[in-house]
Amino acid sequence: MIEQIPRLHREFTLNGFAHTPSTLMDAAYSLIKEGDPFELVIGDFLMDWLSDSDTIMVKTSGTTGSPKMQTFTRHQLLASAKLTGDYFELSPGQSVLMCLPGGYIAGKMMLVRAMALGLDLHFVEPTSSPIPYERHFDFAAMVPIQLQASIKQLDQIDQLIVGGAPVSQELIRDIANVPASIYETYGMTETLTHVAVKKLNHTLSGLPEETFKALPGIEFETDARSCLVVTAAHLDLHKWVTNDVVTLLNNKEFSWRGRFDHVINSGAVKVHPEHVESILKDAFKCEVIVTGIPDAQLGERVLGIVETKGGLDKFTEILESIEDLDEFEKPRELMAISEFTRNDSGKIDRNTTFEHLKLK
Repeated sequence: MIEQIPRLHREFTLNGFAHTPSTLMDAAYSLIKEGDPFELVIGDFLMDWLSDSDTIMVKTSGTTGSPKMQTFTRHQLLASAKLTGDYFELSPGQSVLMCLPGGYIAGKMMLVRAMALGLDLHFVEPTSSPIPYERHFDFAAMVPIQLQASIKQLDQIDQLIVGGAPVSQELIRDIANVPASIYETYGMTETLTHVAVKKLNHTLSGLPEETFKALPGIEFETDARSCLVVTAAHLDLHKWVTNDVVTLLNNKEFSWRGRFDHVINSGAVKVHPEHVESILKDAFKCEVIVTGIPDAQLGERVLGIVETKGGLDKFTEILESIEDLDEFEKPRELMAISEFTRNDSGKIDRNTTFEHLKLK
């Protein structure tokens, strides 16, 4: 079935213009030669897509380590595009917004979905406020910081997926009644973006879903570390071992707890920084990173790093009143930084931030 999907659907349009392979190649060349930096990477990918090569190189985001290149076949990208199209019922002619960097897999897959499914794709510069004009979109993808800045414009989007970082509880409350149907996604470069989703609003219960549910054909299990293992037959991906610690409900559903490589061992208690960060962000109303630093008695103690241009007094007071963290989870101290380092895809670069603070 995948082989029947053309690399360029006859109804595909790019920023309002229909294209044949020849005219799209010309447009790609123009983006490379005359476009802004964000357009250049789009042009590069279009040239790769239209080439005779059956493989595509993709750079990982580098969120949890050094960025590296991954090689995928055209078959795998088309299979991923079809799975998304089927799940979200995308059909030829529907309008989609690409506001993610074209240099990473999330942006590339928006292009592939549009070209393979015959969508009307409009790309804009991937800024924190990505909807700069009045236009309706049937489908879009964002990172949380873009979603936060777009809340007042979400009547312009029908379905929106958000990924790249956990969605905070405060943001989930903010989007509860917006017109767009919003889904948090779970995935990575190796799975060609999402393999599981959870709906954040417009649910039958009125509450956001708490667990990620597999897309059709995806199966989950866990290893001895309680880390998620993914099988995605459409990608020829069998038992891909991740470093994401989860609580597995069944082979189709899980709740995410945090990264195994981020776990803090404090007094022989395993602390998941992402869980602590979620609670602190909700209480502090700002970005927070949690890490472990050496401690003579505990082995490691929990440190909270707050993104703020002010002092820490108010955060210290709030911290003392938080009851949702146990003794070992609650940061023993706080540190302030005016701005976290972020990578090109808008994610907080934990490693670079730690190096800047001389913590690692």
